[in-house]
Parts: sequence; C-alpha cells; structure tokens
Amino acid sequence: MNLKIVVRPFLAGLLMFLSTTLLQAQEGHPLHGSWSGNRTVDGQSSRLLVVMELQRDQSITGYIIENRKQVPLKGVVLNPDDWTVSMSLADDSYAFNGRIGDLGSAAGRTIEGRWTDGRNSGDFHLQIN
Repeated sequence: MNLKIVVRPFLAGLLMFLSTTLLQAQEGHPLHGSWSGNRTVDGQSSRLLVVMELQRDQSITGYIIENRKQVPLKGVVLNPDDWTVSMSLADDSYAFNGRIGDLGSAAGRTIEGRWTDGRNSGDFHLQIN
C-alpha cells in the first residue's frame, strides 16, 4: 500500500481542521486587559485607567488609576447572560455598573454605564486598549 495516498489526505484534513479551529478561537476573558476612558463628575470629565486580570480561580482582580491615585478593585462581577459588569473599589469611594459593547471586537470592546458613590452618580465610558 502506498503511504503517500493515505498520508496526504489525512494531513490535508488535519490542516483544514486546525485552521478552522484557530479561526474560531476566543480572545480570552472579555474583561482581561487594560481599559481607558472617563467618568463624568459634576459635569467634568475625569480620565480613568482600569486594569483587570483573570485569576486561576476565575476571579477578576485589578486596579483603577484616576487623578494619579491607584486603588485596587474590591469586586468585579461579570454576568454573561446580558454582559453586564459591576465593579467596586477597595476604598469604597465608588462603584461601576455597566454593559460590555462590541463584545466580538478585540480592539473596539467598550464598557459603558453609571458610577455611584452613594450620594452622587454619573456616566462612565471605557474602551479596551
């Protein structure tokens, strides 16, 4: 039996399978990475940098930088049913509630919503870097 007749179709099929599998591969967790944007405070825009990392136990940790102050995130919760996100800061200064937009885009993904600190609130917008 000629091995070339058997091996070539097998390799061609394997190559097709791997190429379609790689094309369908996910980018990773939708919150993982660095995000930049702003939040509106008393009518003024305040710049934000948010960094989130997916841990082995599937929890999400990270920090936010605003006005040169870095504060760890205390809780980050993603609801995959409607792609809503809630985040709070370790110093309890404020919390975010928003929704992921452009989920399928690796470079255009956004999170938009409202922030609150108990007595004040406003809009925020973040985009993946």
